[in-house]
Amino acid sequence: MQWYLFNKERLKVEIELMERNGVNFQLCQDGYGNLLWRGQLFVQNHLHKDVRLVYPENFPYTQIKIYILDPKLPKTSIHVHDDGSICVMKPEEWSPDWTAYAMYLKAIEFLNAFYRGELDSPLQFSAYSRESFLERLLEALGP
Repeated sequence: MQWYLFNKERLKVEIELMERNGVNFQLCQDGYGNLLWRGQLFVQNHLHKDVRLVYPENFPYTQIKIYILDPKLPKTSIHVHDDGSICVMKPEEWSPDWTAYAMYLKAIEFLNAFYRGELDSPLQFSAYSRESFLERLLEALGP
């Protein structure tokens, strides 16, 4: 059973966070009944027309998957998978407190690092704590 059918309060929080923070993604449903946010990201002069944040069936106990699909990123890093998904943290770093908005910010952080050529280390993103990643993201984006 999909998580949003029995956890409507969490769904409301997820929607409010995305809308309140001005994220221009649409909430959709895929052919498997999974909810996902879909939109565009423009990072480092690169437009990605199809970026998806896909909730798993048992969210929030399983991590949201991030897909960069149009265009797909070249597989030049172990953090970029053949299906277009990207790895932004170790599985054990996931917590039910993470939201789609937090994963949206992680996608931006990932793309910034990707285009700066900073994805050499397999532990690049695993080393980021939940507390510090937003601070570094804001610093990278500048004023």
